[in-house]
Amino acid sequence: MPKRFTPEVIKEAFLRAKGRCECTLLNCKAHGRTPLTLAKGDPRCARTFFFTEQGDKWTARPIDPAGSSTSANCTILCLQCAEERDEENLPSGPGTRKEDER
Repeated sequence: MPKRFTPEVIKEAFLRAKGRCECTLLNCKAHGRTPLTLAKGDPRCARTFFFTEQGDKWTARPIDPAGSSTSANCTILCLQCAEERDEENLPSGPGTRKEDER
């Protein structure tokens, strides 16, 4: 069962993501990378969206399904990257956010 986040937690995670997919997995085939983002050394997916587009363009997913229901455990993914993770059984954990790479 997917982890449920409160609207406040989702909003906090969305603001942290600055309206951009937080997927940084290099093996994500759905990744919306561009030559510009890669040239800048930014591994994040380049897809952006507005908060009101939740469900249409993006979703909130837990980084660790057994983890807490806080924004620190909530990652914002575009639907393409989220679907790729489901299809390929890729983790939502480390590598989904830039902070995880440090």
